[in-house]
Amino acid sequence: MFSLPRIAVVLVVALITGLGGQLLAVDAKVATFAGVIDHLDGDNSRVVVKTVSSDPAKVKTAVITIDKTSMITIDKVAATYDDLLVGDQVSARYSQGVAVTLAVTRTPAKSATPPAKP
Repeated sequence: MFSLPRIAVVLVVALITGLGGQLLAVDAKVATFAGVIDHLDGDNSRVVVKTVSSDPAKVKTAVITIDKTSMITIDKVAATYDDLLVGDQVSARYSQGVAVTLAVTRTPAKSATPPAKP
């Protein structure tokens, strides 16, 4: 039979080992990209996002894969890949081409100044 201290040591080692795996995941480089959804590749769960610019030479493109760990929100409400639409404004955080978060904004931001009265 194990003594109480030995069990405590085993639990501490288990916790440290588990946290070590999470710390490695956090150390992976996370990039950000903001733009508009240009194309949805449903067969491969990919989103093609392009930046918006009046100069075509300055438009950048990112292809971001959505997987089961990706967190998608639309106007801060949890969503799924199937809820995404071409033309959605998005801000993505991704690592190695896979989305960590994909935040869609559909509702226009409220203006800081009230509309003028007629």
